[in-house]
Amino acid sequence: MSFQIKTTWNEVKGFIDRTQLYLNLNYVEFINHYIIWVDYENASIWTQLDKSDIKCEDFLTNYAPKTVVKKTILENGLKQIGTQGLLDRKYARCFAYQGFTATQTDPKYYFSVQLLNEFGEFTTPDDCCCTMIRFEPNFDYDVMGGEFEITDGSIATPVFVSVVGNPEIPAEMGGSVQVITNEKYLNKPITIDSKEAMPLRFIDGYHTNVLVIHVQHPKGYTREYQAKMNFYAKSI
Repeated sequence: MSFQIKTTWNEVKGFIDRTQLYLNLNYVEFINHYIIWVDYENASIWTQLDKSDIKCEDFLTNYAPKTVVKKTILENGLKQIGTQGLLDRKYARCFAYQGFTATQTDPKYYFSVQLLNEFGEFTTPDDCCCTMIRFEPNFDYDVMGGEFEITDGSIATPVFVSVVGNPEIPAEMGGSVQVITNEKYLNKPITIDSKEAMPLRFIDGYHTNVLVIHVQHPKGYTREYQAKMNFYAKSI
């Protein structure tokens, strides 16, 4: 069960300033007002802010650019869309990367590959049970979707694929978003379609915009694969 708590803009602002949960801040713009809310654990703390209110300038200047907008609202027949971050100047982009499981590779096109053993520790190709593909560009982006495919023909050995966003940030802080959890892969491509905005913001040195694909397979298993990322970002 989730709870909704209505409060004032000053209370919402104070909560955000104390917790730094900017990835949990949301808003939707209507004709004459904004609905602003923060999702935290099993509660939504929200407020309404009229556009005529002087506090709107503070909200639009200091907080709105960091929000995550999840809803499109129809009011009086007009489509009102909340805006955030890059939404007004986004462009669809796509990066693809090909490699082999259980194979260490050099970074390319913002992708890098790390090999893990059954305990999640870095290991050698012969002992590798999980090929971890990291996508970490040097810009902000919003996930639109992606694909993972084994490209060297049919396979008889099933593997498991999982995808997580911001794995180095705790879930309670807006990270560790599970996009796919241990989906069995056997002779079929896996496609990711983003159902709502998944913003990944770049802060140099803090790994805040990492998307990770874990490919779990038998020890030393080698197959050619392709990983593709579809996203929105500023022109790059």
